[in-house]
Amino acid sequence: MNTTEMLMMCDKDTERRVLSSIVCDGKMLLGVRADYFTGHEKQFYEDIATQWNDHGEIDIQMVFKNSPKEFQKIVDHTSNYGKNAISSLKNAHLWRLIGKTVVSLKGTNASKSIDKMLEILGSANLAHSGSKYVHNDAVSELLEAIDRGCTKEEGAVQGYSTGFRSLNNATSGIEKGKFYVLGALKKTGKSRFMINLAIKLSLQGAGVLLNSLEMRPIELNALALSFFSGINSALIGRKLPMDLMSEIGPAMGKLSELNWSINRDYYVHEIRSRILYERQKRKLDVIFIDFLQRMKCGEYKGDRTRSVENIAMGLADIAKEMNVAVVALCQLSGEAERLPPDVVPDMKYFKESQGIAENADGIITMHNPTRLDIQPSGAYIFPEFSFRVDQRYDVSGSIVKLLGDMRCCQFKEIL
Repeated sequence: MNTTEMLMMCDKDTERRVLSSIVCDGKMLLGVRADYFTGHEKQFYEDIATQWNDHGEIDIQMVFKNSPKEFQKIVDHTSNYGKNAISSLKNAHLWRLIGKTVVSLKGTNASKSIDKMLEILGSANLAHSGSKYVHNDAVSELLEAIDRGCTKEEGAVQGYSTGFRSLNNATSGIEKGKFYVLGALKKTGKSRFMINLAIKLSLQGAGVLLNSLEMRPIELNALALSFFSGINSALIGRKLPMDLMSEIGPAMGKLSELNWSINRDYYVHEIRSRILYERQKRKLDVIFIDFLQRMKCGEYKGDRTRSVENIAMGLADIAKEMNVAVVALCQLSGEAERLPPDVVPDMKYFKESQGIAENADGIITMHNPTRLDIQPSGAYIFPEFSFRVDQRYDVSGSIVKLLGDMRCCQFKEIL
């Protein structure tokens, strides 16, 4: 079906897609007439057609000025066209401001010219900023938080519950707008704990994004299936005994209902774009990254310490600016291997950069002293995990202990 045939169906979705294409490409489509459109879309088309016939071009600025609301509807309708159109509009607006500033600054010295230009551009930027501070509102918000804290029961949370009362007491839950780091040595089970946490958050209504740089989607979904079914994840994908097959159907139903997606983005700016893309389709509240040391940074090539610090800073900014909780898994350095078995590593053992801890709102180090022990044949020992929790403004730390079943990503309180 060609464009003309689609427009003949009088579908608003199609009309706006075509208009978006015309605006962003800057030229009219052959064979398309005003009577193919309806309502406001028809008036919008007639406006740009008049410009095209009179001047041989489409002036985006003029279209925006004449029909600002309709312009916004159309460029927002199709993401790719919308981004291009808005980018063109903003760039043209910026260059017009710079041009006016340069003309108005003739005869002044360079220092004053620069200061004036920064003032004008800063004002233009703040005028379109979504961040506005009203002091009275901020004070009211603080009082409400204090009131909630006074009436809060033990184990209650500010954000999403971790599912563990002791861990909730130490962290106040997983809150949107905060950057958390979960550190552990290799083979400790941090990915399995991530799956446990991600499922529990999703079941509370959170939209979850797993940015997995280590495991494939099929592997992460297999771990989630083992969580719901209680079947050893090592058996999934092999021939299961008939008595276990009856558990697969209900578990698959629960897995399919999870509000999560799995992607692989290596750069901070890719994650930011991914959030914007996902939010066009669904609610998104929590981002898990497995794991931070596998991310890449375009800056500071050859200086991995500064690169990792830059990545951590970028993730912290994303959490605050986009109002999501970011939970980044992190490896610990080899020095933590030499600690006594009963000592839980802290933030100073993060691999490659202390900038990770400096940018985090909550720091959790996960310790399993028996992680490399060989299990007796035919038996399974439930390891005791210790979690050290440090908050940004409370670095005294607290220890939480949980029992873990690594076979099916299950953890529970120690009674």
